[in-house]
Amino acid sequence: GPYARIISLVFSNAGINEIIKKLERRFNVDILNRYDKLSAQRFNGRFKDETFTEILETIKAHTNFSYSREGNTIIILEP
Repeated sequence: GPYARIISLVFSNAGINEIIKKLERRFNVDILNRYDKLSAQRFNGRFKDETFTEILETIKAHTNFSYSREGNTIIILEP
């Protein structure tokens, strides 16, 4: 679930959809992107021994979006 820690995860010039797919698989969550402007951005990052929330908060700090969580579903929203 979303509170498990991952061993490692690397993003290299990745689009948000690629990141969403990786996070969904790793953490067994559903992520809905309702913020279209994110699709144009690329991301680089290396995560080790972090939780889903820590990863999401790190990406959020560099990109500026908000999100809500309903159980295992995360909805990415405009800031």
